[in-house]
Amino acid sequence: GGTGSGLGSRLLAEMRERYPRRCFLTATVAPFSRGELPLQHYNTMLAVAEHQRNADGMIIFRNDEVISALNPKGNKRIGFGAINSYLSNCFHEMLAPSHGSRARPNKIHRFLAKTKGFRPGMRRSLRNFNMREWVSVVCPLPRTKLVELWTTRGLPTESNGERPTWGKDNPHQRWNAKVHQLLAGIPRFDEEQKSINCISYQLQLRGLSDQKKMEGRPLISMGKTVDRKLSCVEWNPFPGDIRHMSSWNETEGEAATIAMNRTAHAAYLRKIKTKAELMFQAGAYKHWYLK
Repeated sequence: GGTGSGLGSRLLAEMRERYPRRCFLTATVAPFSRGELPLQHYNTMLAVAEHQRNADGMIIFRNDEVISALNPKGNKRIGFGAINSYLSNCFHEMLAPSHGSRARPNKIHRFLAKTKGFRPGMRRSLRNFNMREWVSVVCPLPRTKLVELWTTRGLPTESNGERPTWGKDNPHQRWNAKVHQLLAGIPRFDEEQKSINCISYQLQLRGLSDQKKMEGRPLISMGKTVDRKLSCVEWNPFPGDIRHMSSWNETEGEAATIAMNRTAHAAYLRKIKTKAELMFQAGAYKHWYLK
């Protein structure tokens, strides 16, 4: 809407001017393509331009794509509650602390110590989300900063019509099935039916209790599979960053999360730009008293 896009853009510009050396990561939700508001195309173009100018990375969710991923067969009714729940899962899987040897206790650790599933002695081994490091991996080029974020938590198991084979005793097979489930719901062609290329990505395997069994060749093999399915660009020799980590909460289970810097939004933004220009030329954005 106009309030969220306008106020959010202004707040981001003010924060960038006051803290020029800080790293800013924003999250935006694009409206439905069939139309929600008369000014949604105009608001989208102005908001994206402002975020592109002041943010170091911008995560974009499109309601149409989220609904397609949550309901691949189209036989269910998906509301805003399900969409918001899935977006919350994406942010939680990306921002939640993980185990590490360089962590230091802080207020977040003391807060998590009161939650269910927190084990004694875990406080000194937690690592917080490093935004600057994440941006440097996913957004290696300053001009390409539009990021997609997807996670298996909340996705249907049969996302592509085929049930993956789960291997409970083999962690390599089990996590390959989760990555397959994750990539099955991600679109590979844009609105112009052109292949979507990936510049860089970061894949997080959270909840991995047997990390030693996934090191070495299993991760290399998984990385090659993800590179091939995402159609990574040739000029980037190392487009992927795969990280396996243990969850800070034992009750959460396992989940695979991927953040991708792809060309998926280029065709969408060109379409929005064309519609906004046509409405502007027709005088749709003029005040009623000026018509």
